[in-house]
Amino acid sequence: MPMESEGQLKGSCTHSDHLVKKHKIEGTLFLNDSPFQLERIQALMRDVGSSSVPQITDILKDEKNFPCAINRSVGEKSTSQTLFSIVMDLKRGFAKVKMGRPTERGEAFELRP
Repeated sequence: MPMESEGQLKGSCTHSDHLVKKHKIEGTLFLNDSPFQLERIQALMRDVGSSSVPQITDILKDEKNFPCAINRSVGEKSTSQTLFSIVMDLKRGFAKVKMGRPTERGEAFELRP
């Protein structure tokens, strides 16, 4: 979802688990906490004031509202977990992918065209 922002964050897009923007066709929200996650990541990005890959990678470790956080985990209130995280730098043409939760061990790799 495009961020409404100026400065370094202008043009940044964020994404949570599922579609949250209103569309002509109404559907059910698969995960009720998706809007919270989207608002949270955008607030954290505004606080940081930059959209660098290392800073966004750190933001993806956030556990506010755990287990239904940006860094999601199975728990009493959650039956799903973060499968992977991806941070793309479209200007420089690469993406960093981390398999599994960002705070746990797992494969990490870079994508380049």
